[in-house]
Amino acid sequence: MANHIKVYFKSENDVEAVHASLRKLRSISNLYIEEMPEDADIKMFVPFFATNIGSSSATSGSLGTYGSFTPFITKEDSDDDPTYEQMTHLLHFDVGNADYSQVIEILNKNNSYIAQ
Repeated sequence: MANHIKVYFKSENDVEAVHASLRKLRSISNLYIEEMPEDADIKMFVPFFATNIGSSSATSGSLGTYGSFTPFITKEDSDDDPTYEQMTHLLHFDVGNADYSQVIEILNKNNSYIAQ
């Protein structure tokens, strides 16, 4: 069974690094990078990290969590914040159970975000 994953990035370098790492895995399919339009309707992003590490991680359906940390808020929600950065790229792909835990590790290490 394949799991579909969508992750967002603040830079082209970050998304390209993850893309290159994922291409080496056998069970990755439908791997696409899309540039995010500036008027994207997603308002809040949170850092990607898995809550379901373990033997049942591929079947639980939970790809990430919203723990006790500050989410990344888009410009519409933080006009007064001078440190605002736009999400620039979306990476989506399917991964088989065999490589699922390795994909989670790659995403955790490379500044990836999920939409809340």
